[in-house]
Amino acid sequence: MHRHQPTVKRDSRIDGLRGLLILLMVNSHLGVKFPEVIGFRNFIYKLFLSEAEGFYFLSGFTVAIAYFGTPESRVIRRAFFIYTAHLICLLSYAARVYGSGGESGEIFRTVVFGPLLLYMPNLRDLLPLYFVYFLLTPFMFRALKSGRALILLAVSFAIWGATQFFPHNWLFEKKLLFGYFNPFSWQLPFVFGVYFGWAARERRLGHFARARASALVWTLLITVLALLLAVRLYDGTGLEWLRAENWSKPSLGPLRVVNAFCLFLLTAFLVSKLSVRTRFGPLDLWGRRALLVFVLHTFAVDLFSVFQETTGRYSAMSQWGLFGGTFLVLTAAAWIRERGRSAPEQL
Repeated sequence: MHRHQPTVKRDSRIDGLRGLLILLMVNSHLGVKFPEVIGFRNFIYKLFLSEAEGFYFLSGFTVAIAYFGTPESRVIRRAFFIYTAHLICLLSYAARVYGSGGESGEIFRTVVFGPLLLYMPNLRDLLPLYFVYFLLTPFMFRALKSGRALILLAVSFAIWGATQFFPHNWLFEKKLLFGYFNPFSWQLPFVFGVYFGWAARERRLGHFARARASALVWTLLITVLALLLAVRLYDGTGLEWLRAENWSKPSLGPLRVVNAFCLFLLTAFLVSKLSVRTRFGPLDLWGRRALLVFVLHTFAVDLFSVFQETTGRYSAMSQWGLFGGTFLVLTAAAWIRERGRSAPEQL
């Protein structure tokens, strides 16, 4: 007799956070600059973080919410749907290279090696990683069902730890590119997201949701955040243990993991204070229709790149016009998709 799986409705707080992270990602990829002094993204980057850490974590979380307890064939179908979206993004990039008069070798590598996941051009490495992670989620679910959650987390952490000692970009010299993110490093936030999503689905996150941490723990977290901010501002001169590889983004360095963990807890605390009925407007739509928004934003990046390279025009006004126009188009597309299909979508 199968254990009853609790029915979990979509959480607008999670959708809103995912939407915010996608918005920051779109802004980053379009190259729009926020004011240095008050810019939220600039503050986050000074803490050795980007939207990617949170987005991987929340995507793993929502994957577990949506697919745990469902037939594995459904997970596989979704994985290959993401793979199809990856192929569309590759074709868009190839068209961009052709339209801007790029080299034929780049188009060849994109069209031939891209579908084999052996070549991931700029901004085209997120979906391939998700495709692979989705294919692996049935094994994660089996471990969780069999009571081996701690083993799953330990293996994930061990793989991440091993990546801190060897590079993953050794194929650069052979004109192949496995992407900016080390897939063996960045599985860590995804796997931990899957675990916490599963725990939330099974109603095992009560003490996390309440966030009743002791004063000592919160003091430690705030101290770490303040330390990393200070080091970022003053370059950490003379502090050997704060050398660059420890906050490396491609390999998800140890300090980035510590800082991301701190912000995950702080985010959990803030979310626990929000009502489940909290709405974030268009960001809710972006979070629910993440795959569609991501694919369309790559089109916008490609179109603007061709425009910039052919006209040489890249003023501040054109940046903000592009960002505003892209925001409206992506929001409209997500809204149309939402009206046309009620089933939840997970990236």
